[in-house]
Amino acid sequence: MMTKLNRSWLAGALAVMAFLGWSPSLMAQASRTWISGVGDDANPGSRTAPCKTIAGAISKTVAGGEIDAIDPGGFGGVTITKAITLDGKGPLASILVGDASGINIAAGANDVVTIRNYAINGIGGTPSPGLFGINIISAGEVRIENCVIFGFSTNGINFASSGNTTLYVQNCQIHNCADGIYARNTSGPANIVVESCQIAQCHTGFFGDANTVASIRNSLFAQNTGTGINIAAPTATASIDNTEVSQNGTGLAVGGSAIISRDSIINNTGAGLSAAAGGSIRTIHNNLITGNNPDGASTGSLPLK
Repeated sequence: MMTKLNRSWLAGALAVMAFLGWSPSLMAQASRTWISGVGDDANPGSRTAPCKTIAGAISKTVAGGEIDAIDPGGFGGVTITKAITLDGKGPLASILVGDASGINIAAGANDVVTIRNYAINGIGGTPSPGLFGINIISAGEVRIENCVIFGFSTNGINFASSGNTTLYVQNCQIHNCADGIYARNTSGPANIVVESCQIAQCHTGFFGDANTVASIRNSLFAQNTGTGINIAAPTATASIDNTEVSQNGTGLAVGGSAIISRDSIINNTGAGLSAAAGGSIRTIHNNLITGNNPDGASTGSLPLK
C-alpha cells in the first residue's frame, strides 16, 4: 500500500518532470528503434518487438536517433518533425503511397534528417497517384542516399524549403515523376548537391527554380520528355561536372547561369544547349556536345587551369 509520504514524493516528482517538459512517452524513447513487415505499432520498437510502420516507430525514437528495417516490408508514409535517420539497408524496405507524399520533412532549423536505402513508390498510373516522393519543407540538412523514387504525379524530390537548408542527394535513381528533383527557396539559397544519380523518364530531370545553388556531378539525365537539366530562374546557378545528358527533349536549358565541364550532352531530340535571354552557359572546353537538334552553343568560356 502506498503511504501518504510516498504519494507526496511521487506527486512532486511528476510535477518536476512536467516542468522540465518530460513525459512517460519521452522517457520511453530509444536512440535506435526497429521496424518489420510483421511488426506491430503497439510494440516498443525494440529489436525483439519491432513496430510495423515508420510512423509508429518515430514517436518511440529520440531526436537524432535511427529507425532500422529488420526484414522486407512496406512501411508507410511519414511526416518527420525532428532530426532522425531512416535506414532500410539489407531487406527490401519500401514506402508505398497512393494519394499522399511518401515522406514529408518539416524539421527544425538545426535538425539533420537522413533517408537511405528505401524504395519510395507513388503507384504511378492509378487514379490518385502520389504527390511527392520526398517533400522537404524545413530542416537544417537533409541527406538522401541509395534510394529509388518513382511513380509520383509531381516531383520525386521536392526541395522547397524557405529556410537555410542544405540537401545532398547521392547514389539515387529517380524515374517516372513530373520533375525528378525540383528546387527553390523564397528567402535564401536552395543549396543542393547531386552526386552519382540517375534521373530518367520524367518530364524534367532537374528543375532549378528561384535561388537554387546546385552542384551536379557524375550523374545521368536521360529520356526525360521535357528537359534533362533546367536551371530556369534568373536567380538559379549550377555547376555541372562529368555528367551525361542524353535522349531528352532539350539537354540543358538555362535562364540563370551554369558552368559545364567534362559533360556529355548528346542525342537530345531538341537543343543540346539552350540559353534563354539573360541566361549564361559557360564552358571549360572539355565537353562532348553532339547529335542534338541543334547542338546549341555556350555563351562564354572559362580557362582550364
